[in-house]
Amino acid sequence: MGRYDFNNRRAIRRTIAGEGRVLLPNGVVLEVVVRDVSQTGAQLELLTFEDVPDYFTLEMAANIPVVRKCKMVWQDAEMIGVMFPDRQPKYPPRRQVI
Repeated sequence: MGRYDFNNRRAIRRTIAGEGRVLLPNGVVLEVVVRDVSQTGAQLELLTFEDVPDYFTLEMAANIPVVRKCKMVWQDAEMIGVMFPDRQPKYPPRRQVI
């Protein structure tokens, strides 16, 4: 492990590569691949490059469909990282020791 641990996530991510849909506030629906997911967020791959707003709804296809409100945290071309604002831990942020 290096001096800085940038993969300092609070929740374990699971790789799933499952289907999903981004529901935009204006009614547009974007097909996505959910690359990984945790209790607090996910990494999505857009199947077409689109300008995605900061807040949207994500539907994840599974045996039982899951719907989450999302806040975009980062975007790198067709890949985006999101957090689930209503699923964030209630304890104070972790301090990073350098």
